[in-house]
Amino acid sequence: LVVDVDMTGLPVSPTSKTYEGAAFRFMQKETGKGYKLTCAYTGGELGEVLGGLVDPGSAHCATRLIDLLLLIEKRVGSPPYSLHKYRANIEQLVSNARKLECRSRFRREEAHRARKPQRQAVLERRAHKLDTRAQLLQEKVADSVRIADSFDALRSSNPYRAILIRGDAGFGSIDSITLLLDLGYDFLLKGYSPHTARNLAQGIAENEWIPFNPATSVAELGTIQLPECRYPIRTVLGRSKTPKTKSYQYFHLVTTIPKKVKGPVELLKFYNARQAIEAFIKTGKNVLNLKHFRVRNFYGIEFTLMLGLLAHNFMNWARRDIFAGTPLARMGIKEFVEQAMRVPARSDHLGMDTLITLFPETSLYAQALVQAIERKSSAQLALPFATETRKNNGVFSFS
Repeated sequence: LVVDVDMTGLPVSPTSKTYEGAAFRFMQKETGKGYKLTCAYTGGELGEVLGGLVDPGSAHCATRLIDLLLLIEKRVGSPPYSLHKYRANIEQLVSNARKLECRSRFRREEAHRARKPQRQAVLERRAHKLDTRAQLLQEKVADSVRIADSFDALRSSNPYRAILIRGDAGFGSIDSITLLLDLGYDFLLKGYSPHTARNLAQGIAENEWIPFNPATSVAELGTIQLPECRYPIRTVLGRSKTPKTKSYQYFHLVTTIPKKVKGPVELLKFYNARQAIEAFIKTGKNVLNLKHFRVRNFYGIEFTLMLGLLAHNFMNWARRDIFAGTPLARMGIKEFVEQAMRVPARSDHLGMDTLITLFPETSLYAQALVQAIERKSSAQLALPFATETRKNNGVFSFS
């Protein structure tokens, strides 16, 4: 299962003081004030949003990766791997913290034996710095243990599911790559640092570049050790010629996908398929009005955003399950909202029932809706409330 991940900014007025939790950070193409929405999305015909995380505008996508992975595993299952690599890393952190504590004790003993006050002060400062570093490591250990326990609790009962995470450069830091490898995920990520890509390009001969399109070419680097990464990882280098300066901009893709499965050109094409989540975000903002907040309370904003994501999923489920075999099954969310949901109808309230009369002769959308209702039964609608559909002389009653 390929899961695309992305974070988008939801700006508000930079001078507003009433939006709870809004903070300044990079919003689209400029610095602004607002919130961040991090989403996990499965493309293809299903096009389902697995969930979203709402944060103040100062949040970064790399800091939300763990929570996003937990959300994904709750929805679709867990990779068929244990956490032994992740827990081995925790043991290494514990060992490093103990070494720092030992060095701190040694410095304090030296300070106690020192005769000159200046020497004592220097050694005490060094011991204090070592204590601070050890305390930070201990806090990191506590967080890592809590995270490992959370994943263990899920994976003890979850079904196994092969999951590939596909994300842009915001998720492509060395820490994120290491985390995904420790947790047993497959992934395809754009590297975070363009400086790293430029350095890697220095060792590539011109004849090693493979054309992807007139402006872009790629080169296979194979499985290499990236700076500060604990594991060797397959890396594909790319370059694009800028139209104005005619110079090259470099990027790199890191992945667990073997070369025999996807070559460098196929890999870049597969990465570009993540445009599906970018299209979903654009549709969510412009069609489902996710960027227009009806409230200014943080949890109220979070609730309305989750309703918007649920509405997106419901329309996709409806297209797949209810409207299969009709023209409505092929339309996009924008057409669904602006056309199919606005067919002429008459609503009459009779006690506990609501009678809705559709007029198929008025539009193709009304005809498709009538055909879908005639072919489907309410038992196929897995909704959390009872629904009964009846037809009487062209009048469809929903109760």
